[in-house]
Amino acid sequence: MRTLTRLLLTLTVCALSATGCTDNGGDVSASPTAPAPSPSASVLSGIWTSAANGLPSPETCANFQWQVDQISGDSASGTFTATCAAGVTLSGQIAATLQGPSTADWNASGMASGSGGLSCPFSAAGTATLQSEDTLHVTYDGSTCLGPVSGEETLRR
Repeated sequence: MRTLTRLLLTLTVCALSATGCTDNGGDVSASPTAPAPSPSASVLSGIWTSAANGLPSPETCANFQWQVDQISGDSASGTFTATCAAGVTLSGQIAATLQGPSTADWNASGMASGSGGLSCPFSAAGTATLQSEDTLHVTYDGSTCLGPVSGEETLRR
């Protein structure tokens, strides 16, 4: 009977405190452990552009613009543009998946276009690291019909 009374008392205290309890031989202890919040891809939403515009070197791209407008849990997507060597413009879709609260893996694909009717597919992928609320550091490797591109860029919202 004593054990039943102790169990009922423990359950009553737990119900009143709404913190969850355990019965350790009559000791009532609260366990206020809350689950860690899941990272949300909303940290990537908005329009991100290169911090410094200019002409890229032969194997890099510049003048990046990401417009991230679709968010679902830890995934984000939108549109992408950049200018690469020889006046080649990249435009297409971008998708990113968070790998932690401030890092995302991303990939982009679309069409590269340029003078003389140049038009061919491109693809690129890399890592984006949120350095502050409005600064995103991006690394990338990719390929165009003119050859490979790789580098890094700082984007600002």
